[in-house]
Amino acid sequence: ADGEEVSIAGLINGKARGAFRAARGIAENDAFALAEGLPEAARWLVGKQIMKRFFVKDRLVSFVTT
Repeated sequence: ADGEEVSIAGLINGKARGAFRAARGIAENDAFALAEGLPEAARWLVGKQIMKRFFVKDRLVSFVTT
């Protein structure tokens, strides 16, 4: 159904660092932007360089940092 939401996990270096609700089918770049804005994720990203980003549609976003 349109407007349906999914819960997307945010992983940093393989560890769950929060989750957020988003519309089903959210675009990859939008999902990364939301994940980076999570307070619980931001503290793990501050001052780090993001080396890789993974996106699994409607499931998770994952960052690998330095």
